[in-house]
Order: sequence, then C-alpha cells, then structure tokens
Amino acid sequence: MKKPNFHATKVLEAHHRNEFLLRVRKLLNEMGLGSAYLKFSPAFLDLLFCFRGQFLNLKAAEECPLTSKELKAIQMSMYDWCKDSRVSIEGTDYQMRIIDFYEIWQPLIHLINATGNKKNLKAYTKYHQPSEVYEIFSHLSDFYQDNFINSVEAAGNKLKELIYFLSFMCSSVERNLYWMNIKKANFEGDERMRRTIILHVVKSQSLNFVFEKGSRPVYRVGFPGTDEGIIWAALAPATWGSRDEDADKKLDVYIQSHALRRLKERIDGLPEPMCILNLNQSINVNPVVLIRNNELLIEYRIDGLKMGYVVATLQKNTIVIRTFLFITFSGTPEGQKLSQLTGLNMFDKKYLAIDRLSTFLQTDIRENPVLADLFTRAGCGDLFQTDKIMIYVNTKNESSFSSGLLIKYMNLLDYKIEPKQTVQVEIPLNIAEPEAVPKIKKTFMIKVLLILIQIILFVPFLIYFVFLLLLKRFIKKEPEK
Repeated sequence: MKKPNFHATKVLEAHHRNEFLLRVRKLLNEMGLGSAYLKFSPAFLDLLFCFRGQFLNLKAAEECPLTSKELKAIQMSMYDWCKDSRVSIEGTDYQMRIIDFYEIWQPLIHLINATGNKKNLKAYTKYHQPSEVYEIFSHLSDFYQDNFINSVEAAGNKLKELIYFLSFMCSSVERNLYWMNIKKANFEGDERMRRTIILHVVKSQSLNFVFEKGSRPVYRVGFPGTDEGIIWAALAPATWGSRDEDADKKLDVYIQSHALRRLKERIDGLPEPMCILNLNQSINVNPVVLIRNNELLIEYRIDGLKMGYVVATLQKNTIVIRTFLFITFSGTPEGQKLSQLTGLNMFDKKYLAIDRLSTFLQTDIRENPVLADLFTRAGCGDLFQTDKIMIYVNTKNESSFSSGLLIKYMNLLDYKIEPKQTVQVEIPLNIAEPEAVPKIKKTFMIKVLLILIQIILFVPFLIYFVFLLLLKRFIKKEPEK
C-alpha cells in the first residue's frame, strides 16, 4: 500500500481540523457560550486543534496476546459504548458527553487559563484573546476553582465506571477475563493530552472433577476489579457454621457450565457477565449460606434483592456450584412456603413462568397488590421490588401471562390481603428530660382524684338505699301489731 503524498496528508489534516472545530462550535452553542467562539482568533483555534485531547489510547499489557488490529477494534467499540455517557459541568446546567469533555472541553479550559495568565503573556502573546473571552469563561476556566476541579473529578469517576463496566462485559469465566487500568494523562512527545488505558487478560482457570456422570470441567468464579486485577470469589466454612480448625480459611469457588446455563435461563434478560458479577458480590459481600442434604444453598442477590440460590458442594477443599435455583423453586425455603400457600407444584410454576425473573419484570404483575402480598408472605417479596434493577435487564423475554391469569389459575379471586399489623413500640422514659416525671405524677394524681369523687358520690346513694330497705320492712311489720 502506497503512503499518501504530502498534499493528500495536508488535505486530510485540514478535513480533521474543520470537523473538530465544528464540534467545538456546536458544543459552545449548546452551552450558551457561542459568542466566545466568534471571538477566538485563528491562531488560538489552530493551537486548540493541535492541543486537542485523545479520549482513549488503548494499549495491551505484556501478557495480553492481542494484535494492534484487535486493539483498534476494541478501542472503536469502547468509543461507541462511551459516546452517549454524560458528565455534569459545574457552574452550568449542561450535561456534556464524556468524549467532548476530554477531547474539547478540558484542553480548551487549559488553553484559556494558560493564555489569560499574565505570567505566560510572553509565551502566549500570539494566542492571547480579547478580554471578553476571559470574562465569559471566568467562572469555569480557573484550574484552582472548585467548579473546574469538580468537573474533572466527575469526568474521571465516570471514565472509571465505563472502563470497569467494559472490562467485565467482555469477560467470561469459561474463556478469558479482562481488566483495565487508567494511566495518568500524558502527552507522549506531542501536545495532545491522552488517557492511556492498559488492557490486561487473565486466562480462565479450570479444574476437572468426577461427579455422578463422569469427569466434568469447572471454572473459577471471578470478575474484574478497578485497577486491581481479577477479584476471585471465595467463601469460608465458618459462613455456614463450621467449627473446624480451618473454618476461617476461605475456599476458592468454581462453577459448572450447567450452572451457568441455568443461571442465564432463570435470570433471563440479564447478560452473563452481569450474572457473574452479582454471583461474586453475593459470595464475597455478606454471604448467606444454608445447608440442605449436605449441599450448600448460597443466596444469589441482585443489588441486595434475593433472586434465588446457587447449589454448591465441597470437592477437595473447593466449593463447586452445581446448579441455580430460582427463589420460587420447590427446592428453596421460599418455594416450599409458596407451594404450601398456593398448592402449586413444580410443573405449575414452570407453566405459569414464575420460575424466571422476566415474568416479574412486567408492570402488570409487579404492581399487583394481591400477588405482591401472596409472594411476600412466602418470602419472595423481593421479586416485586425489581424497579431498581430494571436498568440492567432486557425485558424482551417477558412472559405472556398477566396478573389476572395468574390470580385465576391460583384460585385467588377471593384472596384477601392481610392488613399489616401495627406494632406498638414502648418508648422508654428518658430520665434526662426533667418534665417526664412530673407528667406521670400529674396523671396519677388525677386518677386518684377521680376515684375519690366516685366514692364520695356513691356513699350517699348507698346510705339512701339502705334506709329505704329498712323503711319497707318496718311498714310490713306494723299491721301485724
């Protein structure tokens, strides 16, 4: 392939310059700062183009066996993922695309700050702007003002979130796990500010165990951390009440392909990497483990909502996840309670599609008070609190069942919602309050006074009643004489 000649290179560079300056003008117009662009000198615009930032500069770590072509494809995908992510600009009401922040806004503010500084007057005489420009940016351009510092910090946090998200979305426990770390901004020989991102890869770790039907591979459960490599799932026997000598020693957690398939089928709508992320968090952060027939039931949660259990066994000082049970399954405590309340068996639950998450993502079912009350009584109430996870899931697989059909099938037409019992909390007397004791004394004195009044009123009536009784007896005896 022939290299482009000098003229073609200049034409291409001029094209890139025009495209970049159009982005600058559009951005400032959207922010209500369009008047500033009209006052920029051609020399300043040329300097801004040379100094423009590069949002992502992806490089492979030494252990990462990716070609430059593959890296470029990943970088373009990252651009597509990030282009719609926005960050707030302090001092304005504008939500800026993070790409524009790093490629336009940050270098622009840097140059306005540098050219307007009297200390740099000699070095930037050619690029010094009219005073109106510096007045427009006065509350945004000072590097030492909170507005700019807060904006840079917000953009940095947003970029870390995006890189972290992309890391585990590309990862698979059965293939490779990826993680990325961001180096400090650098210039690498020219005037363009870059954010270099190092891509690391960790090959999947697998073992073979002999189960009932022969030897099968299992894969170590892990997910990317932020600037710290892969975070592996681990669980200590003390979690489920073991009192062995090494009960506090954490054991590695592995998962079978069968369990992965069941997890994806029953937490449908959630991508596999997100399923694994929540599995890691369920195991590593405040795990809840039950014992059932020499098996471990480990709670599986999404953002703190209990969605079911992974069933695991101990294999040579290793925890192996064999399958996943949705919370309504009869093999779970909540599923058994649900069967007792409704009489539903395993086939009924499968027919009604209440054995998977997507059914409970429907607004018609999620907001039905009768179903919410019934499932809450069974311990499955978290299925009706899924509003907080809707942003993570794809709802195209929603069940065709409506709340009316579910209620009719389960014979709940006459179901009455149990009223919530109000718990009366006894407030202890606070001895620090000087008026608390006098109030009690006053109440007691009032009660005593009322009792005395009743006694006083009752005694005359009693005397009068006795007098009448005696008088009647005397009158009856008088004729006999």
